[in-house]
Amino acid sequence: RRTIFRSFDSLPPGAVDARFVVGAGAGVTVLAEQAAHGDLLLLNGTRENKESGKNLDYFLLVAERMPRRYSWVVKADADSYVV
Repeated sequence: RRTIFRSFDSLPPGAVDARFVVGAGAGVTVLAEQAAHGDLLLLNGTRENKESGKNLDYFLLVAERMPRRYSWVVKADADSYVV
């Protein structure tokens, strides 16, 4: 599915930074994908659950370590439609 999202080019370059968040257990395939595309946020040691986990760690990472300051940050799944 990430390949499909990477093919969308309707926005001007630099208008949107799209990242794919990957939780604990990233294997060799995921690491190779990161080397090829550089658009994965690897959250090593993070497990998914309702109270904390990948979503919370993602927002904390964006606030603390991303090189840009963003006006908007969105977390969406593959079946989401963001307007």
